[in-house]
Amino acid sequence: FNCLCLGHSVVRTRWRCDRCGREYGSPLSHRRHLALHAAQDDGSLDCGVCGRHFSTTPEILHHLKVLWISSCQNLL
Repeated sequence: FNCLCLGHSVVRTRWRCDRCGREYGSPLSHRRHLALHAAQDDGSLDCGVCGRHFSTTPEILHHLKVLWISSCQNLL
């Protein structure tokens, strides 16, 4: 969770998908989720980042997880 401490209380930031209402604890997870919506919208299951095509939703989900994890590690 992304936390902001105010006195003795902790406020947790959640990222909500405007399309389906799912909530995420990190902006990275939220962006990955939005990328899946984008791929489903055009019906082709193409990655919005690299353009690679996938035939099933689980395949593109795995790809997006690996892609975001590796890009996040590159930032460190």
